[in-house]
Amino acid sequence: METKLLSVPFRKTDRVSLYTCLKGVIDSEFYQSSSTFDKNLQEIDQLRKAAEAPSYSLESIALLKRYYVQLASLQTKFPEDSIESPWYGTLGVRVDGPFTYRSITYERANVLYQIAAAYSQLALNVDNKHSLDAIKQSCIYLQHSAGYFELLRTHIIPQLTNVPLELRSDVLETLQLLMLAQAQEKFWLFALKSDLKNTVISKLSAQVSQFYADSLALAKKTVCFKKDWIEHIHVKALHFKAAAYYRCSIHSGEQEKYGEEIAYLREAEQVFSTKLPKLDNEIALEDFKMLRQTVYDTLRKTERENDLIYLQDIPKVEPPTKVSMVKSILPEELIDLHKAINSGEYGRPLFEGLVPYSVIQVAMSYKDRVENYFVVNFKEPLEELNKKIDTVISDTGMTAQIEAILKPQSIPNWVWENKEKLEQMRWQSTLRELESELREARRNARPQLVKLWEEVQLARENDQQQRRLHGSKWQVPDFDESGAECYEMLNKLESYLDQSAKGDRIIFQQLKDLKPYLQVYESAESLEEFIPKSQVLDLNPDFKDVVFKLDDKVKHLKKLKNERYEFLENMRIKMNENQILMQVTEQYKKLVSQNIVVDENSMQYILDESLRKFDAELGFLTSTAAIQDSDISLIYDLYDIFKSLKRQLHGGKERETALRVLQDTMSGFREVVDNLKQGIQFYQDYMENLATTRQKVSDFLNDRRLLVSNL
Repeated sequence: METKLLSVPFRKTDRVSLYTCLKGVIDSEFYQSSSTFDKNLQEIDQLRKAAEAPSYSLESIALLKRYYVQLASLQTKFPEDSIESPWYGTLGVRVDGPFTYRSITYERANVLYQIAAAYSQLALNVDNKHSLDAIKQSCIYLQHSAGYFELLRTHIIPQLTNVPLELRSDVLETLQLLMLAQAQEKFWLFALKSDLKNTVISKLSAQVSQFYADSLALAKKTVCFKKDWIEHIHVKALHFKAAAYYRCSIHSGEQEKYGEEIAYLREAEQVFSTKLPKLDNEIALEDFKMLRQTVYDTLRKTERENDLIYLQDIPKVEPPTKVSMVKSILPEELIDLHKAINSGEYGRPLFEGLVPYSVIQVAMSYKDRVENYFVVNFKEPLEELNKKIDTVISDTGMTAQIEAILKPQSIPNWVWENKEKLEQMRWQSTLRELESELREARRNARPQLVKLWEEVQLARENDQQQRRLHGSKWQVPDFDESGAECYEMLNKLESYLDQSAKGDRIIFQQLKDLKPYLQVYESAESLEEFIPKSQVLDLNPDFKDVVFKLDDKVKHLKKLKNERYEFLENMRIKMNENQILMQVTEQYKKLVSQNIVVDENSMQYILDESLRKFDAELGFLTSTAAIQDSDISLIYDLYDIFKSLKRQLHGGKERETALRVLQDTMSGFREVVDNLKQGIQFYQDYMENLATTRQKVSDFLNDRRLLVSNL
């Protein structure tokens, strides 16, 4: 007896050039030339082609295994998202997809699936398939197929946060059980052809039925399998359940236990009374019908003989004992990937000379930590000190007051300095470009979100329409409940946009109010016109002395600020000279040569050494802060005297006010530039969140479409 078995079709994929893909990653993420690894890039690209067009041959399986191991080796060197691969599902009525993910693990998962599928096809295409050796070999191949599906299900899929339906655990377990059922069926056939005892064949049949029944139970819970597959598995489960009882009946008859024989035949007949699914598979159906007819005929004959001759009672019989002779053969050599990579069986590991991305990340992490140390311990404290200086000068307006007294007829130097700074920063084009960029980002944000809402709403309306049309037959989860996470993400984006609209209005109004005063800085003529002259005053010696001392202290504070800028610049140069990546790379090579585990702890001393280089500079913070505190204290004392004596003067108020406005305009310019940049950054972050939400919605809608297509 030969019956039709099912082979798993290969998943499909588009052409992906790993040569181009990984070359770009090396050039952009690694500090090495991709040309050094040209042969490796060509080799991995050729292995990828083997996965794109596999065949059911041991040669193809060997190439797929090699590709799988090299991908695992790749993960020790490259970022996880280095490869973006599209794969199509092939279990349903039609090809579904592509389902594209940027993940080396996802690529490995699909390669394992291809290997499992290749073994299932190889099992059905062995040479001289009717011979005992071929049946035995076919059984082994099917167990290998089951093993690869189990490896994929238990070791790889849990590492992925999102997978298409056909790679989900329940689907893979269904395929694993189906392969075991068919392997057990091959063993059953081997026993049948070897004329083993009916009791043995009965136990084997019972286990075949159990494997098929377990596979059927899982298959019905998924929506991936074609209807004819479900029906095929169903018929097989029934067939072998009945066959187990039938073989028990033959054994009972041989033992002249005719009542027991009838009991087993009646159990078999009861199995056949189960409603038979429609089936296009003529071979499986023909086998089923032949066995059913044999059981019917044998039962009638045995019942007649027992009634007329043997007159034995009909006992209650237990279901046949099950014996499994197959198991999932897990590829042990691929479970311990470190061993597989270094075994040489799958070729030398590619990209051996490439410093792992994880090591580069350690170096970048150390560089970031040194940068953070610099910012927290030097840059931010000094900036805070400088802000305190700016606050003292700005709140009192003393610079404008002093200049109005000392230089009542000319434009102060700081005004010319501000004018030069604005020209260097190209204030008009800077504001115009930033404003334009913010308005453009603002315009693009809403329509894309609206479009995403429309996609969801259209799918929801279609779901409701189908639910009304089909009623209880529409076995698809409720749209709103299953899409709750998508709704939450979309509503958050709506909230972000509403908040940003208020902030944008404030920024644009701030910009509008500031521009007229910035235009005053455009020319010497406009400054002369804006700043009124005041009369030259004959100051008494005491007041003049206070003004000069106050002016001197204010200038000293400004000098402190310049010293700090220079100090930070020198520190930045010192930091840039500290080649952390080179030190980490050298340490990595040293550890590898000594077979020492490379991790962040083994590199820690490099970070410690880098931070110790800045110990000497910490003293500068203490000294400059102490000088500033002393100067500010003296300035406030002088300023109190200054204000008291200044009340005796007349005139100069308009000039003082104009200078104060020009001073505030400069700080206002810096503030509005910062606000514009923050607004632009908000929309950039928003677009990233929108892209994440779009992918989530797309996956959700694709999953529902796949569910519907397989109803």
